[in-house]
Amino acid sequence: MYAKCGSFEDARKTFNSTIWRDVVRWNSMTSLYAHHGEAEGALLIFEIMLKEGIKPNYVMFVGLLSACVHAGFVELGLHHFESMPTFGVEPGIEH
Repeated sequence: MYAKCGSFEDARKTFNSTIWRDVVRWNSMTSLYAHHGEAEGALLIFEIMLKEGIKPNYVMFVGLLSACVHAGFVELGLHHFESMPTFGVEPGIEH
């Protein structure tokens, strides 16, 4: 809810206090950063998620690629796009 409203601090507090972080919660945080022009934050969240062993899904890549596009990170966006099948995610029209 906080992420949808753009409340970074409240979203971060809620996320950090959550014991069980599934891919949906990680998607929310990535989308929060991506939709508010904080591409570096979205990319950092993605990297942390991978280190914690969470497998990205279709929605995660929509947010991640959106962040790359808005920040002008073309090469990085292409790298993530091409890595999607590695995670079992089939690129779609949203990507």
